[in-house]
Amino acid sequence: MSWIFGVVAPNLPPGFLSTLSAIHDPPLHRHVTGKLYIAAGGIGATCLGNPESPTNPWLVVGCGIRSDGERAVQLSSRDWQTILSSPNPDFLNLDGHFVAITWNGSNVRCFNDLFGMRTLYAAPVANGTAFSTRLDWLAKLKGGLDIDFGAFGGHWLSFNALSHESLVAGVKRMGPDSRGIIEPDSITINDNLWEPDLSELDSRNVTEVLQRHLRFRPYEELAMSFGLSGGLDSRLLLALLISSEGGSYSLHLFGHASEPDVQVAGRIGRDLRLQQDWFFEPLPAIDDCLVRMNEYVAQSQLIGPASAFLKLGGS
Repeated sequence: MSWIFGVVAPNLPPGFLSTLSAIHDPPLHRHVTGKLYIAAGGIGATCLGNPESPTNPWLVVGCGIRSDGERAVQLSSRDWQTILSSPNPDFLNLDGHFVAITWNGSNVRCFNDLFGMRTLYAAPVANGTAFSTRLDWLAKLKGGLDIDFGAFGGHWLSFNALSHESLVAGVKRMGPDSRGIIEPDSITINDNLWEPDLSELDSRNVTEVLQRHLRFRPYEELAMSFGLSGGLDSRLLLALLISSEGGSYSLHLFGHASEPDVQVAGRIGRDLRLQQDWFFEPLPAIDDCLVRMNEYVAQSQLIGPASAFLKLGGS
């Protein structure tokens, strides 16, 4: 998953810069001044930016989607450049999951998607204020943090989280559709919680929205693959995809061949004569399991048990 990591401070000594670069993975983008350190990386297609722009530096991780008539379109670097060049960017009509940042000197502005599917964490550190999409990296830098059991308990024991608070005390978290300003001595986050407009609810609108997103067009020419689990939701989406003439695509499946969902999905693919890519890896060695579970938990933030990483083919 693509990520952002940074620190803004009155002064960043060279020794501290070495500490920062040792915390995160190798970056795709990096911007360093005497008061600001920003790095971003992960998957190139979902880590876009122009951090060296003299007038409007920016970074985005995730996938922004806009409606283009009857089709959903992934935002390109040019699209993000246009959106983020505005003093007050408008994200109301954007779908997808993303975190975007812009900066001017030691002032960093932060934005995320309507439903908060991607988020950013921020916390004061000895040399200023640190921020990242990776809570574990932020915690490693700050040190001495404790679990917020109020936020943790509701998140872990309930089907849906009961708040948008950080699971770690002393760290602020962006909720859905948030706007934030991060400075060396302050963190300001304003949430704008989304509420559905039930007065315009129409089953035909739901079908149109689903079909529009199934006719998805990435900003690059990529082969499209549909994830089929064999469950009711994915079978419904596959039926809509077929009826919407969404273009050429293949199927991909996760899991052991003996699992009922995999057998159902495989039979559907064969009946429809669609190419199928099946992903399954045997249980890794114990030491490898611990490493992968730790990485999975750090990025998924307890939305499921640690063992769920096995459903992703152990990757």
